Amino acid sequence: MTIITLGEDITPYYSDPMQEKLTIMHNEGDDYTNDTACGDKLIKLHKDLQRLDFPYYFVEIITTNADIERELVVLQKLYSTEDTHIKYIVTNGLFKKNIYNGDTKCILPFIHKYINPQGLVMPCCVGNENFPIGNLNHHDLKDISTLDIRNTMLRGERPDACSTCWQKEDMGLESLRINVNRHWKKYKNQKNFILRHLDIRLSNKCNLRCRMCSGKFSNRIAQEELEIYGFTKYKNEILDEKLKQKVLKYIEDNIETIESVNFAGGEPLINKEHYDILDILIKHNKTNVRLRYSTNFSILKFKNYDILSYWKKFKKVNLGASIDSIGKQSNYVRNGVEYSVFEKNYNQIKNLKNIDFQIYSTLHLCNILNLPDLQKRWLALGLPCNKLNFDLLVNPEEQSITVLPIKFKKLAEEKILSHIKFLEDFSDSTSIIDEWKNVIKFMNNKDNSKFLKKFFQLTDDKDKFRNQKFEDYFPEYKDLRNYT
Repeated sequence: MTIITLGEDITPYYSDPMQEKLTIMHNEGDDYTNDTACGDKLIKLHKDLQRLDFPYYFVEIITTNADIERELVVLQKLYSTEDTHIKYIVTNGLFKKNIYNGDTKCILPFIHKYINPQGLVMPCCVGNENFPIGNLNHHDLKDISTLDIRNTMLRGERPDACSTCWQKEDMGLESLRINVNRHWKKYKNQKNFILRHLDIRLSNKCNLRCRMCSGKFSNRIAQEELEIYGFTKYKNEILDEKLKQKVLKYIEDNIETIESVNFAGGEPLINKEHYDILDILIKHNKTNVRLRYSTNFSILKFKNYDILSYWKKFKKVNLGASIDSIGKQSNYVRNGVEYSVFEKNYNQIKNLKNIDFQIYSTLHLCNILNLPDLQKRWLALGLPCNKLNFDLLVNPEEQSITVLPIKFKKLAEEKILSHIKFLEDFSDSTSIIDEWKNVIKFMNNKDNSKFLKKFFQLTDDKDKFRNQKFEDYFPEYKDLRNYT
């Protein structure tokens, strides 16, 4: 029997088949995001057990934590398919529960609701779906409250549903929380919930198969998952007509206070529900409502709908185009559309004064060496630096830039530093330069090369199905596979 302290790396103790049991001492306390959360070290242990496929049977925890069973039950449900939680023994002694306390308030739970294609209601689109605030299949949207999350924030604790933002902030990166607090600062002292911003995604219907996406937000990927693996959690995620009508009624009931509506995917421009919401706004003369889009920008007409004829009726449209790469890599990363289509569609909207066009890229392993070239191209097309945005992919971990071995991190850093020097000639480049500097810091701060093998396993599955080959599109990574 091997005895270690919780927090130590368990990787050296895994074998196939397992040879001996592992006893983990958990007597020194743990860090907690809030009073009802699970300990950070305990969460990491469960993630590592899942990553290694390390059976619970060979693990035992000895702890002074009297609340250990509750935490283990929660974590077993979140991170394992095993029938029961990890075995434990509670011993006498002091257990220090370090609960986070600080500025954790986010304006969104005070002004906003988000609905995903499966009917889950969350405080925002990046919320941890393991901790929804409600489900449309069980309750009306008007009865689903953000009160618990608001109270947790007002105590200075971190709600579990908001883990994505805490993860980024702890890495020194700007989170969505920081961004929206800045944007909606006029409501920073609001105490009760008033709906001012809405993010509704009533379907996972999409025309693309993006590498960093899943069947949850693309029915084409869901179909692909079904054909490759024989199983998918998501097929055609569309709320039934009864639930959809309840959501539309909720919008009408709150029409006077709504200031902006966000549309994302699936792909909103090929979803009828998106046009139904626009029709409601037009019907109630609410064309002053700001429309916000996260779109793959591959299509401007859908069946009998011409989106340009709709947009021309609204005072302000924020159009965020999800474009990650230039050249042939573009159709590999966001499979289903050639890069040239983006520039063609841009030419149709660039002179419309009410449209604020921006590019929102996702930065990941596949495009870190390509994204600078994409940005240079759009700067040449006349797009200002402050209209070029990107978000660092953190999950799924196997696609993050932290997975790259040192050799390729150095190559990426050289590319980024050269790009920063290029950007310095633009007067509005301060913000994007800072973001690129944060990329270097983020990339070098963590070594996740252990996930490289998983990256290629999943990549090869999709390559085979799509008749593509990773190395054909990314010659700069021709020997990356050798580091698995």
